[in-house]
Amino acid sequence: MTEKKVECQNCKQTFAIEPDDLGFYEQIKVPAPTWCPPCRRLRRMGWTGYRILYKRKCDYTGEDIITFYHPAAPYKVYRQDIWWSDKVDAKTYGREYDFNRSFFDQFDELLKSVPLPSLHTEYTTLIESDYCNAAGNLKNSYLVFQSGAGGARLGHENTAYMHFVEDSRDSADLSFCSECELSYECVQCIKCYRALYSTSCEECYDIYFCEDCTGCTNCIGCVGLRKKSYCIFNKEYSKEEYGKKLREYNFTSRHNVEKFKEEFKKFAKTVPRKNFHGRHNNGSLGDYLTNTKNVRHSQLIYNGENIKYSQLIDGPAANIQDNTLFGVNSDWIYDSAWVGLEVNSLKFCFWNYHAHHLEYCFGCHGSENLFGCVGVRKGSYCILNKQYGKEEYFRIVEKIKAQMNEMPYIDSKGRSYKYGEFSLPSFLLGRSTSQWPGWACCRSPKKRHFPTVSS
Repeated sequence: MTEKKVECQNCKQTFAIEPDDLGFYEQIKVPAPTWCPPCRRLRRMGWTGYRILYKRKCDYTGEDIITFYHPAAPYKVYRQDIWWSDKVDAKTYGREYDFNRSFFDQFDELLKSVPLPSLHTEYTTLIESDYCNAAGNLKNSYLVFQSGAGGARLGHENTAYMHFVEDSRDSADLSFCSECELSYECVQCIKCYRALYSTSCEECYDIYFCEDCTGCTNCIGCVGLRKKSYCIFNKEYSKEEYGKKLREYNFTSRHNVEKFKEEFKKFAKTVPRKNFHGRHNNGSLGDYLTNTKNVRHSQLIYNGENIKYSQLIDGPAANIQDNTLFGVNSDWIYDSAWVGLEVNSLKFCFWNYHAHHLEYCFGCHGSENLFGCVGVRKGSYCILNKQYGKEEYFRIVEKIKAQMNEMPYIDSKGRSYKYGEFSLPSFLLGRSTSQWPGWACCRSPKKRHFPTVSS
């Protein structure tokens, strides 16, 4: 196969589809993409707006609930314990596929009719942690998102303002960290104790304003150190001198903290940096990669193999292209978001666990062989939530794929959606993208986007 040049439907820039990409698409039986990798990423992230919370009524009980669905969003939203109970059977909302209409129009209608859970959490493992989402195993936590995990992991206790953090305690304002304690305002720190205002540090304790330090203790404003102690701006001091300088800095004062931040920024520019963040990688290209093999054009991947154009994957995960968020024990995933935990062969899916062979599915946990379904749990051979026999299911699915190519959805910008395109929230919702929380996250110009709660 030879490289193929394509003009992106969205940004109109020309991008290359490499031979190994074409081989992957052929293997999983999907057409080549018509959007470039950055535009595909933004399209997926439009579905992952889990950090903005609202109050609205539960459509089952009528009581006020906390949810990440805007009050004006045209959905049925149920309290979590109701949604996960036997009181909801998504198959009762099943309908015949209409071959005279666009698939995406019909999927939109199904999405608006099937009840959705107010939050995406393991709510039975949350204790005094109501204002959290995409999380599990939390205790006394507030505004914690995509954190805590589940299964054998420990979770969080006494934490606040977290994003993508695992197994941490008594900490606040952390992002992309793991196993930290008594830490504050840190990014990409692992196994740190009393780390403050630090980035990309590992197995350090009692550090302030440090970057890319490993195995260090009692350091202030240091960059790139390994197994050092009592250092300030990479210069070693005696224990007594270090203690005196620390007292003089007086980081209990906000004014002193902000003043030192500026000093540290100037010093950090004078220290050589590594070309990327990561370790234990083989044949990989990207940033923030750990324990990877043949991972390319990806960021924040841990324990992954044969992955491309993907972000925020916490493996083990393998054979994936264009996937954003989650990924634990996932294999053969394409153009999906927030899928993982024992999943295999998912295409164009969002928020599915313990599932395999799904296409265009949302919230279908423990299911197999579904097409265009919403909220079906432990189901198989369903199309638009309607049950079929095995042979009939495969026959109709192939007919639908052909019809999607013959009758594509055309949005207001003239972009064509045939089989092989991930769903775009703006036209599925039939309203302004400003009411869809995912786009609020995507368009934020700040490096750190703090979550909010709206009434």
